[in-house]
Amino acid sequence: MVGDAARLVMTRTDYLEIIPSVASKGAAIRFLAEHLNVPFTETIGIGDQENDLEMIEAAGLGIAMPGAPETVRQAAGRVSPPDEQGGLLALFTEILPQYFA
Repeated sequence: MVGDAARLVMTRTDYLEIIPSVASKGAAIRFLAEHLNVPFTETIGIGDQENDLEMIEAAGLGIAMPGAPETVRQAAGRVSPPDEQGGLLALFTEILPQYFA
């Protein structure tokens, strides 16, 4: 529909994004890691919608929010606990205890 110049991404059932094909959150996290000299394996990408999918897949650890679509949750290495169970803070305390103990 939009050709090679862009792609269509549904981020909610009522919201359609048109994103330039060369732009993505995945490309951004790769660029930032390189620019900041952060080993790529030490990056974390967190998202809740399909526009976050490339970032989640590109990051050293991809985390999906519990309400994310199934495709996003399946692509992630981890799914954040729901807020009632501590949410991201509980997950960060588990995986990064040196910062959240």
